[in-house]
Amino acid sequence: MNIFKILSSNDGTLKEPNVSSFLAYLLDPNEDHGLGDSLLKSILSDFESLKDKDFSDYDVEVNPEYKVDIDDAVLKTDKESKKKHRDIDIVILFWKKEKKSKTEQKNKLNAPELILCLENKIKDASIEKNQLDDELKGIKDQFKTDTDIYFCYLTLQKTEASDKVFKNFDYNQQRKIHLYWKNDNTNEKNSILEKILAILEQERNGEIDPISEESIFLLKSFIGFIRANFSSFIEKKNANHERRIYGKPVIDFFRDFYNKMEINKDYSDKEIKKSIKEAIFKESGVEPNSGTIQCHLYQTTVNDDNRLHYSVSEKNHKDRDFFYMINPKSKNKVLRKYISGMPEIEVKFNK
Repeated sequence: MNIFKILSSNDGTLKEPNVSSFLAYLLDPNEDHGLGDSLLKSILSDFESLKDKDFSDYDVEVNPEYKVDIDDAVLKTDKESKKKHRDIDIVILFWKKEKKSKTEQKNKLNAPELILCLENKIKDASIEKNQLDDELKGIKDQFKTDTDIYFCYLTLQKTEASDKVFKNFDYNQQRKIHLYWKNDNTNEKNSILEKILAILEQERNGEIDPISEESIFLLKSFIGFIRANFSSFIEKKNANHERRIYGKPVIDFFRDFYNKMEINKDYSDKEIKKSIKEAIFKESGVEPNSGTIQCHLYQTTVNDDNRLHYSVSEKNHKDRDFFYMINPKSKNKVLRKYISGMPEIEVKFNK
């Protein structure tokens, strides 16, 4: 049994905030996962200036979805006035322990000595180019002290899009790192997946305190979820479901339509959806869901920005490159047959 597989089996995926919340749980040394501060220390040691720092004398507070204001301008929304803000996925505050009362030790009016901010992106489609700069401004404005602030940009893997955002993040090179969930197909060896595997290995070798069987089971389930890119459990399930209901996966009906298309002939999106619906009904006697057909049309249109939200990646996009929009800005979508390698068409996919 994999709890993450179960939780992602309804709408197809656990969202980024869910993944961030679980990571925050694993990073919190005050929680009951049994890891102590092992994972947190492993990330902190990736910063050169923190590699040998002793954090045993620090109080640690882990905050998921930490809100910071990023603009002094007030935005009017109906009758409410709200400042523009960002939610940093995880903010970890470190206070140096002192010989004071517990109330004084944890007095949050005092600025922490160190702050670690983690911004998590499990899909390139959610990447925003100015987000890290906004968050840095917000966290600096909030504390207005000489507190040391460190940033960890966490993405699924090494991609051109995430690398560009990180490199353009205008911050001290010694206080920012780009960390990955997994390191498949790259030369990067530093990832959350490797860190968790290393902790499990240390536990087996007796190098750290024993971890409960329940926590080990949970960690192994999470490892499987990372390796599946946080969303692929549902894809296989959907394909099997569609095969049972319609006789074959819906993507195959789109492929059949593509193979019959004429080159340089215009097809409206309504025409394509209608033809595929009719083909599915003829094959199975079942009327397909209109939303399902629309989602597949997004996936299979190479220059539609929406396809980035439907698990179209560098690895699988060629199996779904069927159509291209003649004019992407037009409300009336007119499509044509896409031929692999057309130089004038920009093919969009998650790298």
